[in-house]
Amino acid sequence: MKYRYLVYHILFAAAAFCAQSPALEYSFQVPEMELHVTVNPDASVTMEYRMNLMCNEGARAIDIVDIGTPHRGYDTSNMKAYLNGEKLDIIRHSEVVHPGVEVPLTPPIDPGQSGQFEINLTMPDMVYQDTTRAENASLRITPTWFDGDYLTGSTD
Repeated sequence: MKYRYLVYHILFAAAAFCAQSPALEYSFQVPEMELHVTVNPDASVTMEYRMNLMCNEGARAIDIVDIGTPHRGYDTSNMKAYLNGEKLDIIRHSEVVHPGVEVPLTPPIDPGQSGQFEINLTMPDMVYQDTTRAENASLRITPTWFDGDYLTGSTD
């Protein structure tokens, strides 16, 4: 009887401790990020991101990356993503960034570890005729950024 009481007491204490444990949050650094943009003859652009991601100690592993896009007119079938040179198979509409895509990382980047993430995408209808000079065209790109609640450090 005493043994059963002791087991129940230990299980209750463990359950209470787990219930009070906060869920791990994302916390990461992006020490380096590059964006190369190529204008294509059809007025689309090819965007090539390369970024080093570092998961901070004690944080949730980086298991997904969200990338903002200039508009919603993209086609995920023409996108390719890589982690440390290995192709990632899933690219889908982001649940968090609008407009944007999300890429699950397999394997994830664990706390204290880093990885090089790359994504290549084509965005249609990005070059516009200049309304004041017919011989000119315009292009505007704002690179993706990350939520300051999760990002630490600086980026080169």
